[in-house]
This record gives sequence, C-alpha cells and structure tokens, in this order.
Amino acid sequence: MTYRNYPQSLPTQKGDSVSLKHPINFKCAKKCASLCCTGATLLAAKEIKGLYKVFPITVGFRKYTPVNEEHLLLLDDFGTNMGGFYIVGDFIAGNWRNNRCIALSDNNTCSLHTAGLKPLQCSLVPFCALYPESIQHLIIEQQKRETYSDCLGFKGNDETVWQGGIFVNQALKDAFVGYQRALREQKEFMQRLLRAMRGSDGYRAFLAGRGILETAIPVFLYNDLFMLIGIQEEETSSLIESQIRVMEDRTREDKNESVFNDALRELRKIKSLRSNDV
Repeated sequence: MTYRNYPQSLPTQKGDSVSLKHPINFKCAKKCASLCCTGATLLAAKEIKGLYKVFPITVGFRKYTPVNEEHLLLLDDFGTNMGGFYIVGDFIAGNWRNNRCIALSDNNTCSLHTAGLKPLQCSLVPFCALYPESIQHLIIEQQKRETYSDCLGFKGNDETVWQGGIFVNQALKDAFVGYQRALREQKEFMQRLLRAMRGSDGYRAFLAGRGILETAIPVFLYNDLFMLIGIQEEETSSLIESQIRVMEDRTREDKNESVFNDALRELRKIKSLRSNDV
C-alpha cells in the first residue's frame, strides 16, 4: 500500500460483527505490482538503518478519526489526540508523488525483498496497521472499491489470510504487530516534531483540510533520530552523507519538491554543526 493511498477514514462502527465477516483470500500477484509499489512506503524507525542509502527519508503526518472504541484506544497508543481525531506520524521512504518505487525491478520483483530489507509496511500490503486487526475486512472492502479494484491478488486464489477478525497468515500477523510496535516506539519523536510545526502555514492548512503534512527532519531532532534508529556514533556521518546524496538526486530530478530542498538544508546544517564540534 503506497503512502498516498493509506486509508484515513472508514465508516463508524457499532457493536461486533465478527460472525458476519467473510474470510479474506489474498496472494500477491507481481503482474499488478504498480498498484501498490508506487513512489513511497512507510518505515519503522529501525528499518531506516538498512535503507538510508536507498531512499530519501522524511516524515509524514495524517489525521485519523476513530471508527469504534477499539480503534480509539489504538490511535491513543500511536498518535496525538486533537479532540475528535488523531494525528499519527510515520517515516516516509521515497517520493509518494511518483508512480513507481525505485526498488521495483523491471520484472516487478522487489530488490529489497531479495536483500532481506523489505519494510514491514510493504509486507503488510494490502492491510493497514493503523486500524485494529478485527476490522481489517473494512480496509479491504474500501481498497477493493478504490486503489485495489484491479488487484489480481484477490482473484482466483484460495489462500485465506484473515478470518473471523484475526490474521491466520503468520507473515502478515508478524508485519502487523511489528509495525504497530514501531508506531508506539516512535510516538514521542513524532509528537516533538509535530509540536515544532505548530503555528506554521502548512500545519494550519493541514488541520483545516485532509491529506498529508510532510516535513523534513529538523536539526534539533537528529540526535533523537539516531537513538531511535539504533545506530552507533561512527555510523551517523554515513547516514548524513548518504541522505545528502539522495536528497541532491531528488532535487535535481524536480527542483520544485520543497520538502527535499528543506531536508537537504537541514542535513547540511547538521553536517556543519558536527564538523565544528570536531
């Protein structure tokens, strides 16, 4: 599921309808990889360590409205309560405005999968960790009407992956639980960044509308980022230098992508500050 197609709203639910839910059969079909493997994915913080040389890393915030009590409790674990809705932050890898992931080969295979670096979010497609396990059928119903209407993974297979409100496929279960754990671990980091954005035009426009609030990681949060990722001091310079190169590539491709220009500026600042400290 690409970042831009991540579901932000579902119909409000009342009561429990597990007994009425049909099993979900799904098996990834590479032929239609372009539906899910577009320009960006989401990363758990610790996944950045293996992918900072590949993707430009930014942060994206989205608004979510609880659909039931279980969802409300889940969002309270992940995000910031704004009264009536929650804001949850994720690490974005790539450019969600593009139509194809840079890790997707010509034959629609994932180079990250082959290298053992496939992100949890990519392993969870077409499901969504921002909603309870018990209502994943609602995610699929919506996605099959919209983004995944032409997905071949739902057609002509008998591999049941979700049934009766739970994942029965272990790989999907592990990805689901793993990404939710990551959201809890990075909640404080995301809240600090969100607080720093309050008062900006972008923040006010985001609150007033829908969509994504994307931002570069500011200088003052880089030490926290390094701790969250779990990298040693000697590797921090590699991350900074690699991200500078990746951001430079992105800005050369499109000089109008302001978030990558902002990220490049912040990265150069942190590089300069660290050089002065030596």
